[in-house]
Amino acid sequence: MDLDFAFFHMSDHSRPGLASQFFLNRLPPVLFAPRIETLLRLQNPGWRGCNLYLPIGMDNWHYLKPERQEWITRRSAAILQQDCGLESMAVDRRLLGSLQSPAGIQCYYGHSFITALALVLTEEALRRHAIEKIIVLGETPAFASFLEQLQQYDLPVSIQTTCPGRYEVMTHRFLYTKGLAFSNSLIRPENWQSGDLILAFSEEHYRMVMSSPGCFCIALHNEQHHLAPDLEAILTQAQLPPCLHTLAPILETCLLREAGFIQKSGELLDNSNLSNPSLYSEAEGGMSDRQQNQADFMEIKRLGDELDLWDAFLDKESSGLYNT
Repeated sequence: MDLDFAFFHMSDHSRPGLASQFFLNRLPPVLFAPRIETLLRLQNPGWRGCNLYLPIGMDNWHYLKPERQEWITRRSAAILQQDCGLESMAVDRRLLGSLQSPAGIQCYYGHSFITALALVLTEEALRRHAIEKIIVLGETPAFASFLEQLQQYDLPVSIQTTCPGRYEVMTHRFLYTKGLAFSNSLIRPENWQSGDLILAFSEEHYRMVMSSPGCFCIALHNEQHHLAPDLEAILTQAQLPPCLHTLAPILETCLLREAGFIQKSGELLDNSNLSNPSLYSEAEGGMSDRQQNQADFMEIKRLGDELDLWDAFLDKESSGLYNT
């Protein structure tokens, strides 16, 4: 199959009959082996992919012995490389920290895509609303770089968290080395008001915002949906959850492959299309952890601009986030 991406996910529900660790680890692993379930196509710009499905839930997964988990990851790698011709896969964001990357396979969870999308939606909000202050709830990878990008809008930026001390060193460094000032405080919904733009990166933080009407909120947590209805409809047709934990990894993988540095099996890496090729690791067929957590969200944003991908999120297609 000539595919652009594969999306790895587990069942949303653990199988009760497999709940016993004793029983689960004595079944032939082929009974719950990963398999390709559905082919899907993102119409614009025409990316084709599949979902690689593991028919057990997270609770079942944690019951498996390490050697059985390793067998599943090896089997997943074989399917990707031999059947799909891929050396990378998008992974359900809810599996972060639970799944070990298969040998020879680069896994993408959508971190950089979400950070880039946050900037895109912030810029659109500033064009459409009288925003006077930006409040950031939660954290993204490359958080310092993301905050630095927010300063370009010449608005006060407030970091609000349950543990302000965690960011004291960072905010002091910004102030004394770059002259950039951020407020850093406990979360204070009682002080939020009209004119505040709130960026919420977790569902817990989003629930706080919902109890404070009058603020404009951009929610980018795993379960968020109705961000890009046309794209989400394609996921629904493929019986995939139409949420950010699915969409972000898929689109990040597609964008990075479009840039030319996520290669298919047997292909050579081509960095010629990248504005900053040094951000990427050729030896690993993708970004290192350090690189993925630094500046590449700006590359994702640039690629999305070039491909008009952000139109799906900006009410420039049949539906979008700002169509309310």
